[in-house]
Amino acid sequence: ESPWEMLKAILKEYKEQAVEKNQPFGFVFEAIEREMLKYEEKEKQEMTAEQENVDKEEEAILNKQMTLSKINTRKKRKEVKNVRPDVMVGGECIEKKAEY
Repeated sequence: ESPWEMLKAILKEYKEQAVEKNQPFGFVFEAIEREMLKYEEKEKQEMTAEQENVDKEEEAILNKQMTLSKINTRKKRKEVKNVRPDVMVGGECIEKKAEY
């Protein structure tokens, strides 16, 4: 268990005891509790922002790959359309018949 978790547990236990005995929790402990909550919220926001950045990077990589794939497919289609009739197709040579 980390020191952070231990401190949180101690504060929680102390607060419960103060409530049971109908005593004030104490200004110092309330201030510590507020700062801990602020810190945890900040950590959560940083993690969320970091995850969003990772997601954006992954999406950009995927978009780049998809774009390249589309470009390659277009090039292949264009090459197929530009094939001369006297090239090999399926092992047979297709030749243009000369008409005189």
